[in-house]
Amino acid sequence: RRADVYSLGAILYELLTLQPAYPARGLDELLRQFGGVIPPRRRAPQREISEEIEAVCMRCLEQTPKKRFDSALDLQVAVEDWLTGTRRRVQAEEAFHAGEAARARLEALRVEAGQLQQELARLERSIKPFDGEAKKAPLWAVEERVVRAALDEEEALAAAIDAYGRATSIDASFVAPQDQLADLHLALFLDAEAR
Repeated sequence: RRADVYSLGAILYELLTLQPAYPARGLDELLRQFGGVIPPRRRAPQREISEEIEAVCMRCLEQTPKKRFDSALDLQVAVEDWLTGTRRRVQAEEAFHAGEAARARLEALRVEAGQLQQELARLERSIKPFDGEAKKAPLWAVEERVVRAALDEEEALAAAIDAYGRATSIDASFVAPQDQLADLHLALFLDAEAR
């Protein structure tokens, strides 16, 4: 059984590195290399092999059979655990990037809202209550844009908070969305305090 695990480890090694674990030209050279496997991450650094799957692979290729997985089923469980963790991280990163996009949109909307507020103040100073509709039309248009920008800002904020929260719930060890979530809440608190 452990010989099967060793063979599967050799296959896994080649899948990870695209090179055999023992690049020997003959049986004599192969026997001399036995046990001296270069870890996959060092052998193929361009492949970006994770530490977790490398550890699984190297455990399969242990020289001492008792240090290997007990069975191919145990190896399967280890690989599936790695795949699940990797998939979780990918999903968390996708949610985090959605949060980053929403936050970038939020920042752009805040800049736009500031510009609209300045334009609104300028128009309010130049337009008198007794001015006609034609002169007031630009003011009304800017007021509508201010309201729309405020709604868009709220939507972007909610999207960012939701995306960062999803990323955190998918992978609690992923710190970046937690930091961004804390920053958003701090900014909301400071904004509320300033009012």
